[in-house]
Amino acid sequence: MALSPEPPTKEIVSPQAADILLVGDSIAAGWPRKMLETIFPSHRVGKIAVSGERVQQTRWKLDNNRFDHLAPRIVILVVGTNNLGKNPPCAIAEAVLLVVADI
Repeated sequence: MALSPEPPTKEIVSPQAADILLVGDSIAAGWPRKMLETIFPSHRVGKIAVSGERVQQTRWKLDNNRFDHLAPRIVILVVGTNNLGKNPPCAIAEAVLLVVADI
């Protein structure tokens, strides 16, 4: 059984627009904006990544339509790291697949 969605512990401000969207935990949150602008020139890059976030919180954010207005062309997903050691791998994998389906 997949991990149930749960509200995030930290509030995040939604970008106004994004062609490319980073979603997930501290690994995604820590990607330097300058690097992203170099890799994706002439694209609007947004982040809805939060340090410490678990896959359940990412699912909640997506399930509650807080970012539907963005409609990015590319989504970079880095999630599940903070679940390791706390949840069974099969539950993490199933929850990640649900996040991918939401995206």
